[in-house]
Amino acid sequence: GPVFGAAWDGTGYGTDGTIWGGEFITIDDKGWARTGSFLPFSLPGGDVAARDCWRAAAGALFAAGLNITSAVDGDDKTSSIVQQMLSKRVNAPLTSSVGRLFDAAAALTGLARQNRFEGEAAMQLEFAASEFDTDDAYPIGWAEDAPNRLDWRPGLKALDQDAAAGQPRPLMARKFHNMLIEGLSLAAHRSGCTTVALSGGCFQNRLLLETAVSHLRAEGFKVYWPRAIPMNDGGLAVGQLGFAARVLDRSAFSEDGADQCV
Repeated sequence: GPVFGAAWDGTGYGTDGTIWGGEFITIDDKGWARTGSFLPFSLPGGDVAARDCWRAAAGALFAAGLNITSAVDGDDKTSSIVQQMLSKRVNAPLTSSVGRLFDAAAALTGLARQNRFEGEAAMQLEFAASEFDTDDAYPIGWAEDAPNRLDWRPGLKALDQDAAAGQPRPLMARKFHNMLIEGLSLAAHRSGCTTVALSGGCFQNRLLLETAVSHLRAEGFKVYWPRAIPMNDGGLAVGQLGFAARVLDRSAFSEDGADQCV
């Protein structure tokens, strides 16, 4: 180390009691620290939002100060109920998950309103984005009211406007992918590290991973990502064991080299 890590997935329990999934972590021999994340938003319905993409879209629109009607497909009754859940923070936990942002984008572009299996909506967004080649990206930057949080709200507003204007879905999907990569680059530069590690289920997205690696390498970073072990939850135990082994190895000897009981 030190190594700058981006951990992007659907759902992870955070140390602050919120749902993580869009985290920036700096790691060295002494430990790790969460040094940034995507700006959190609420998920109306909680766990069920992992299935219903439109719920993530409603939460994201609400966080961006926009009307949630487009997310609930014009259903006034549902819109009213969800609006109250979000306003009163009732069964609407906060998340910084990039996976849920993928769901929100898939719903707003009209590509998917539900996940019939894990990651389906994100896959639809990836496939659509692969059909359009552009360097254009929706805007993203650091939030003025939340230090070290990437503010995706301007990008979501622009995506929602494009969707309302009937812009091609592949174009919107690609600009969303590029927005995430721009955010990753901003965070990597802010970290001060020259080595970057990418992991989490979101990076199973080949377009996202390959474009991110190419972008970061062009900016001078050395980039690592899982190959021999799973990119998603299947690789968690390996990382935990590796980290614990280093801690135990340091604890096994005193400063003068004498054996200690661990």
